[in-house]
Amino acid sequence: MYILQREPVEYCGSCAKTAKITHAARFQGNKCTLVRELKMIQTSYWLEQGKKNAPRQYAKDRLVMELLRPYFVPGSILELGAGVGQLSSILTGMGFDTTASDVDPEIVEFMQSQRIKSMIVDARHISQCVQTTFDNVLASGITPMINRELGVQALEDTYRSVFEVLNPGGRFIVILGTGYDYKKKFIPIKEHFPIIRKTGFTLLHYFRNQLFPSSLYSKFPKKLLAPMENTVARWIGTRYVLVCQKGLRVEG
Repeated sequence: MYILQREPVEYCGSCAKTAKITHAARFQGNKCTLVRELKMIQTSYWLEQGKKNAPRQYAKDRLVMELLRPYFVPGSILELGAGVGQLSSILTGMGFDTTASDVDPEIVEFMQSQRIKSMIVDARHISQCVQTTFDNVLASGITPMINRELGVQALEDTYRSVFEVLNPGGRFIVILGTGYDYKKKFIPIKEHFPIIRKTGFTLLHYFRNQLFPSSLYSKFPKKLLAPMENTVARWIGTRYVLVCQKGLRVEG
């Protein structure tokens, strides 16, 4: 990922970057190759930040994924915008067949160096980047679903793209921020609901989670935190969770 010059910019609809950018996806055989021209100050900034923050966030990430586990259906998971792959690693450890993904080749290269199954995927054009379907898709705060500058079309494109690669009865689990600052800068949660219906999803569950800052989850026992996450955090947590389903699950 990249940190870029603070001057008038264009936003890349499928990246987690802001840049003066021309962005296209070339699909060659079974691989999605992204072509970008970026004016940047420092490369790999967000990758280094991700590696730095992962240990601090691990206890929180582990607890949140354990509490969300019942909302996934058994089988495979594609994580969009996986960053350094920590959530995917946790889910793999829980027994899911998890594939991490990111639109940035450098991020994917790092995950692969950590032996995390991963691939380059554009969240708005998933079916053009993968050759399979999934039982679940997870997206935690990815740019096309939150960035107000990209517009609602990017949000709708992402929901539609996910719908295309989910198996019947598959789940799309979306994690988004809350708070005044978040609402001011990013797409408000209320704009997700009509798009969820429009793209064919059923919204099964809608609640909040993550009661405390990430660093505090390593300082208190899970047996204390888990009940609070399942009660108080559902009302005043710092994240929204949307659990969407594609049609009815086909039991085999």
